[in-house]
Amino acid sequence: MGAAIFLGVVCALTMPRINATVSVVDADLRCVTDWVDASGRTGAGLFWTMRAPKAYAADPRQIVQVDDQLHAGSWLANRHDAVNAQVTYFITDADSYPFSFPDASPAGTMDVISCGRYAIHDFYPVVAPLKPAER
Repeated sequence: MGAAIFLGVVCALTMPRINATVSVVDADLRCVTDWVDASGRTGAGLFWTMRAPKAYAADPRQIVQVDDQLHAGSWLANRHDAVNAQVTYFITDADSYPFSFPDASPAGTMDVISCGRYAIHDFYPVVAPLKPAER
């Protein structure tokens, strides 16, 4: 009985701290989502890079999952975010590998926005040519 009371007190004391920690979006992620939301445009990233920004973006359709060869991917079941997407930026992190452009690379016109562990490679008005998902 004493152990149960002790455990209850410990949980009651630590719950506000745990709740505050879980409900705070980190500054790097906030930087990306604020930029994406303000841009009004669509971008892309590799699955492990774009999953958090996509989850927190005001309009998740603004971030499309692609592979390094620019094949569109399905993020979650029955999502069609890449259909007719006009991708004008990439979101990368330290684990991202370089994207491969089939034709002229927009690298010469690219602005890089640093968001801590993320980088946004903005090549607007150039549009990246997305390919259909590989099966």
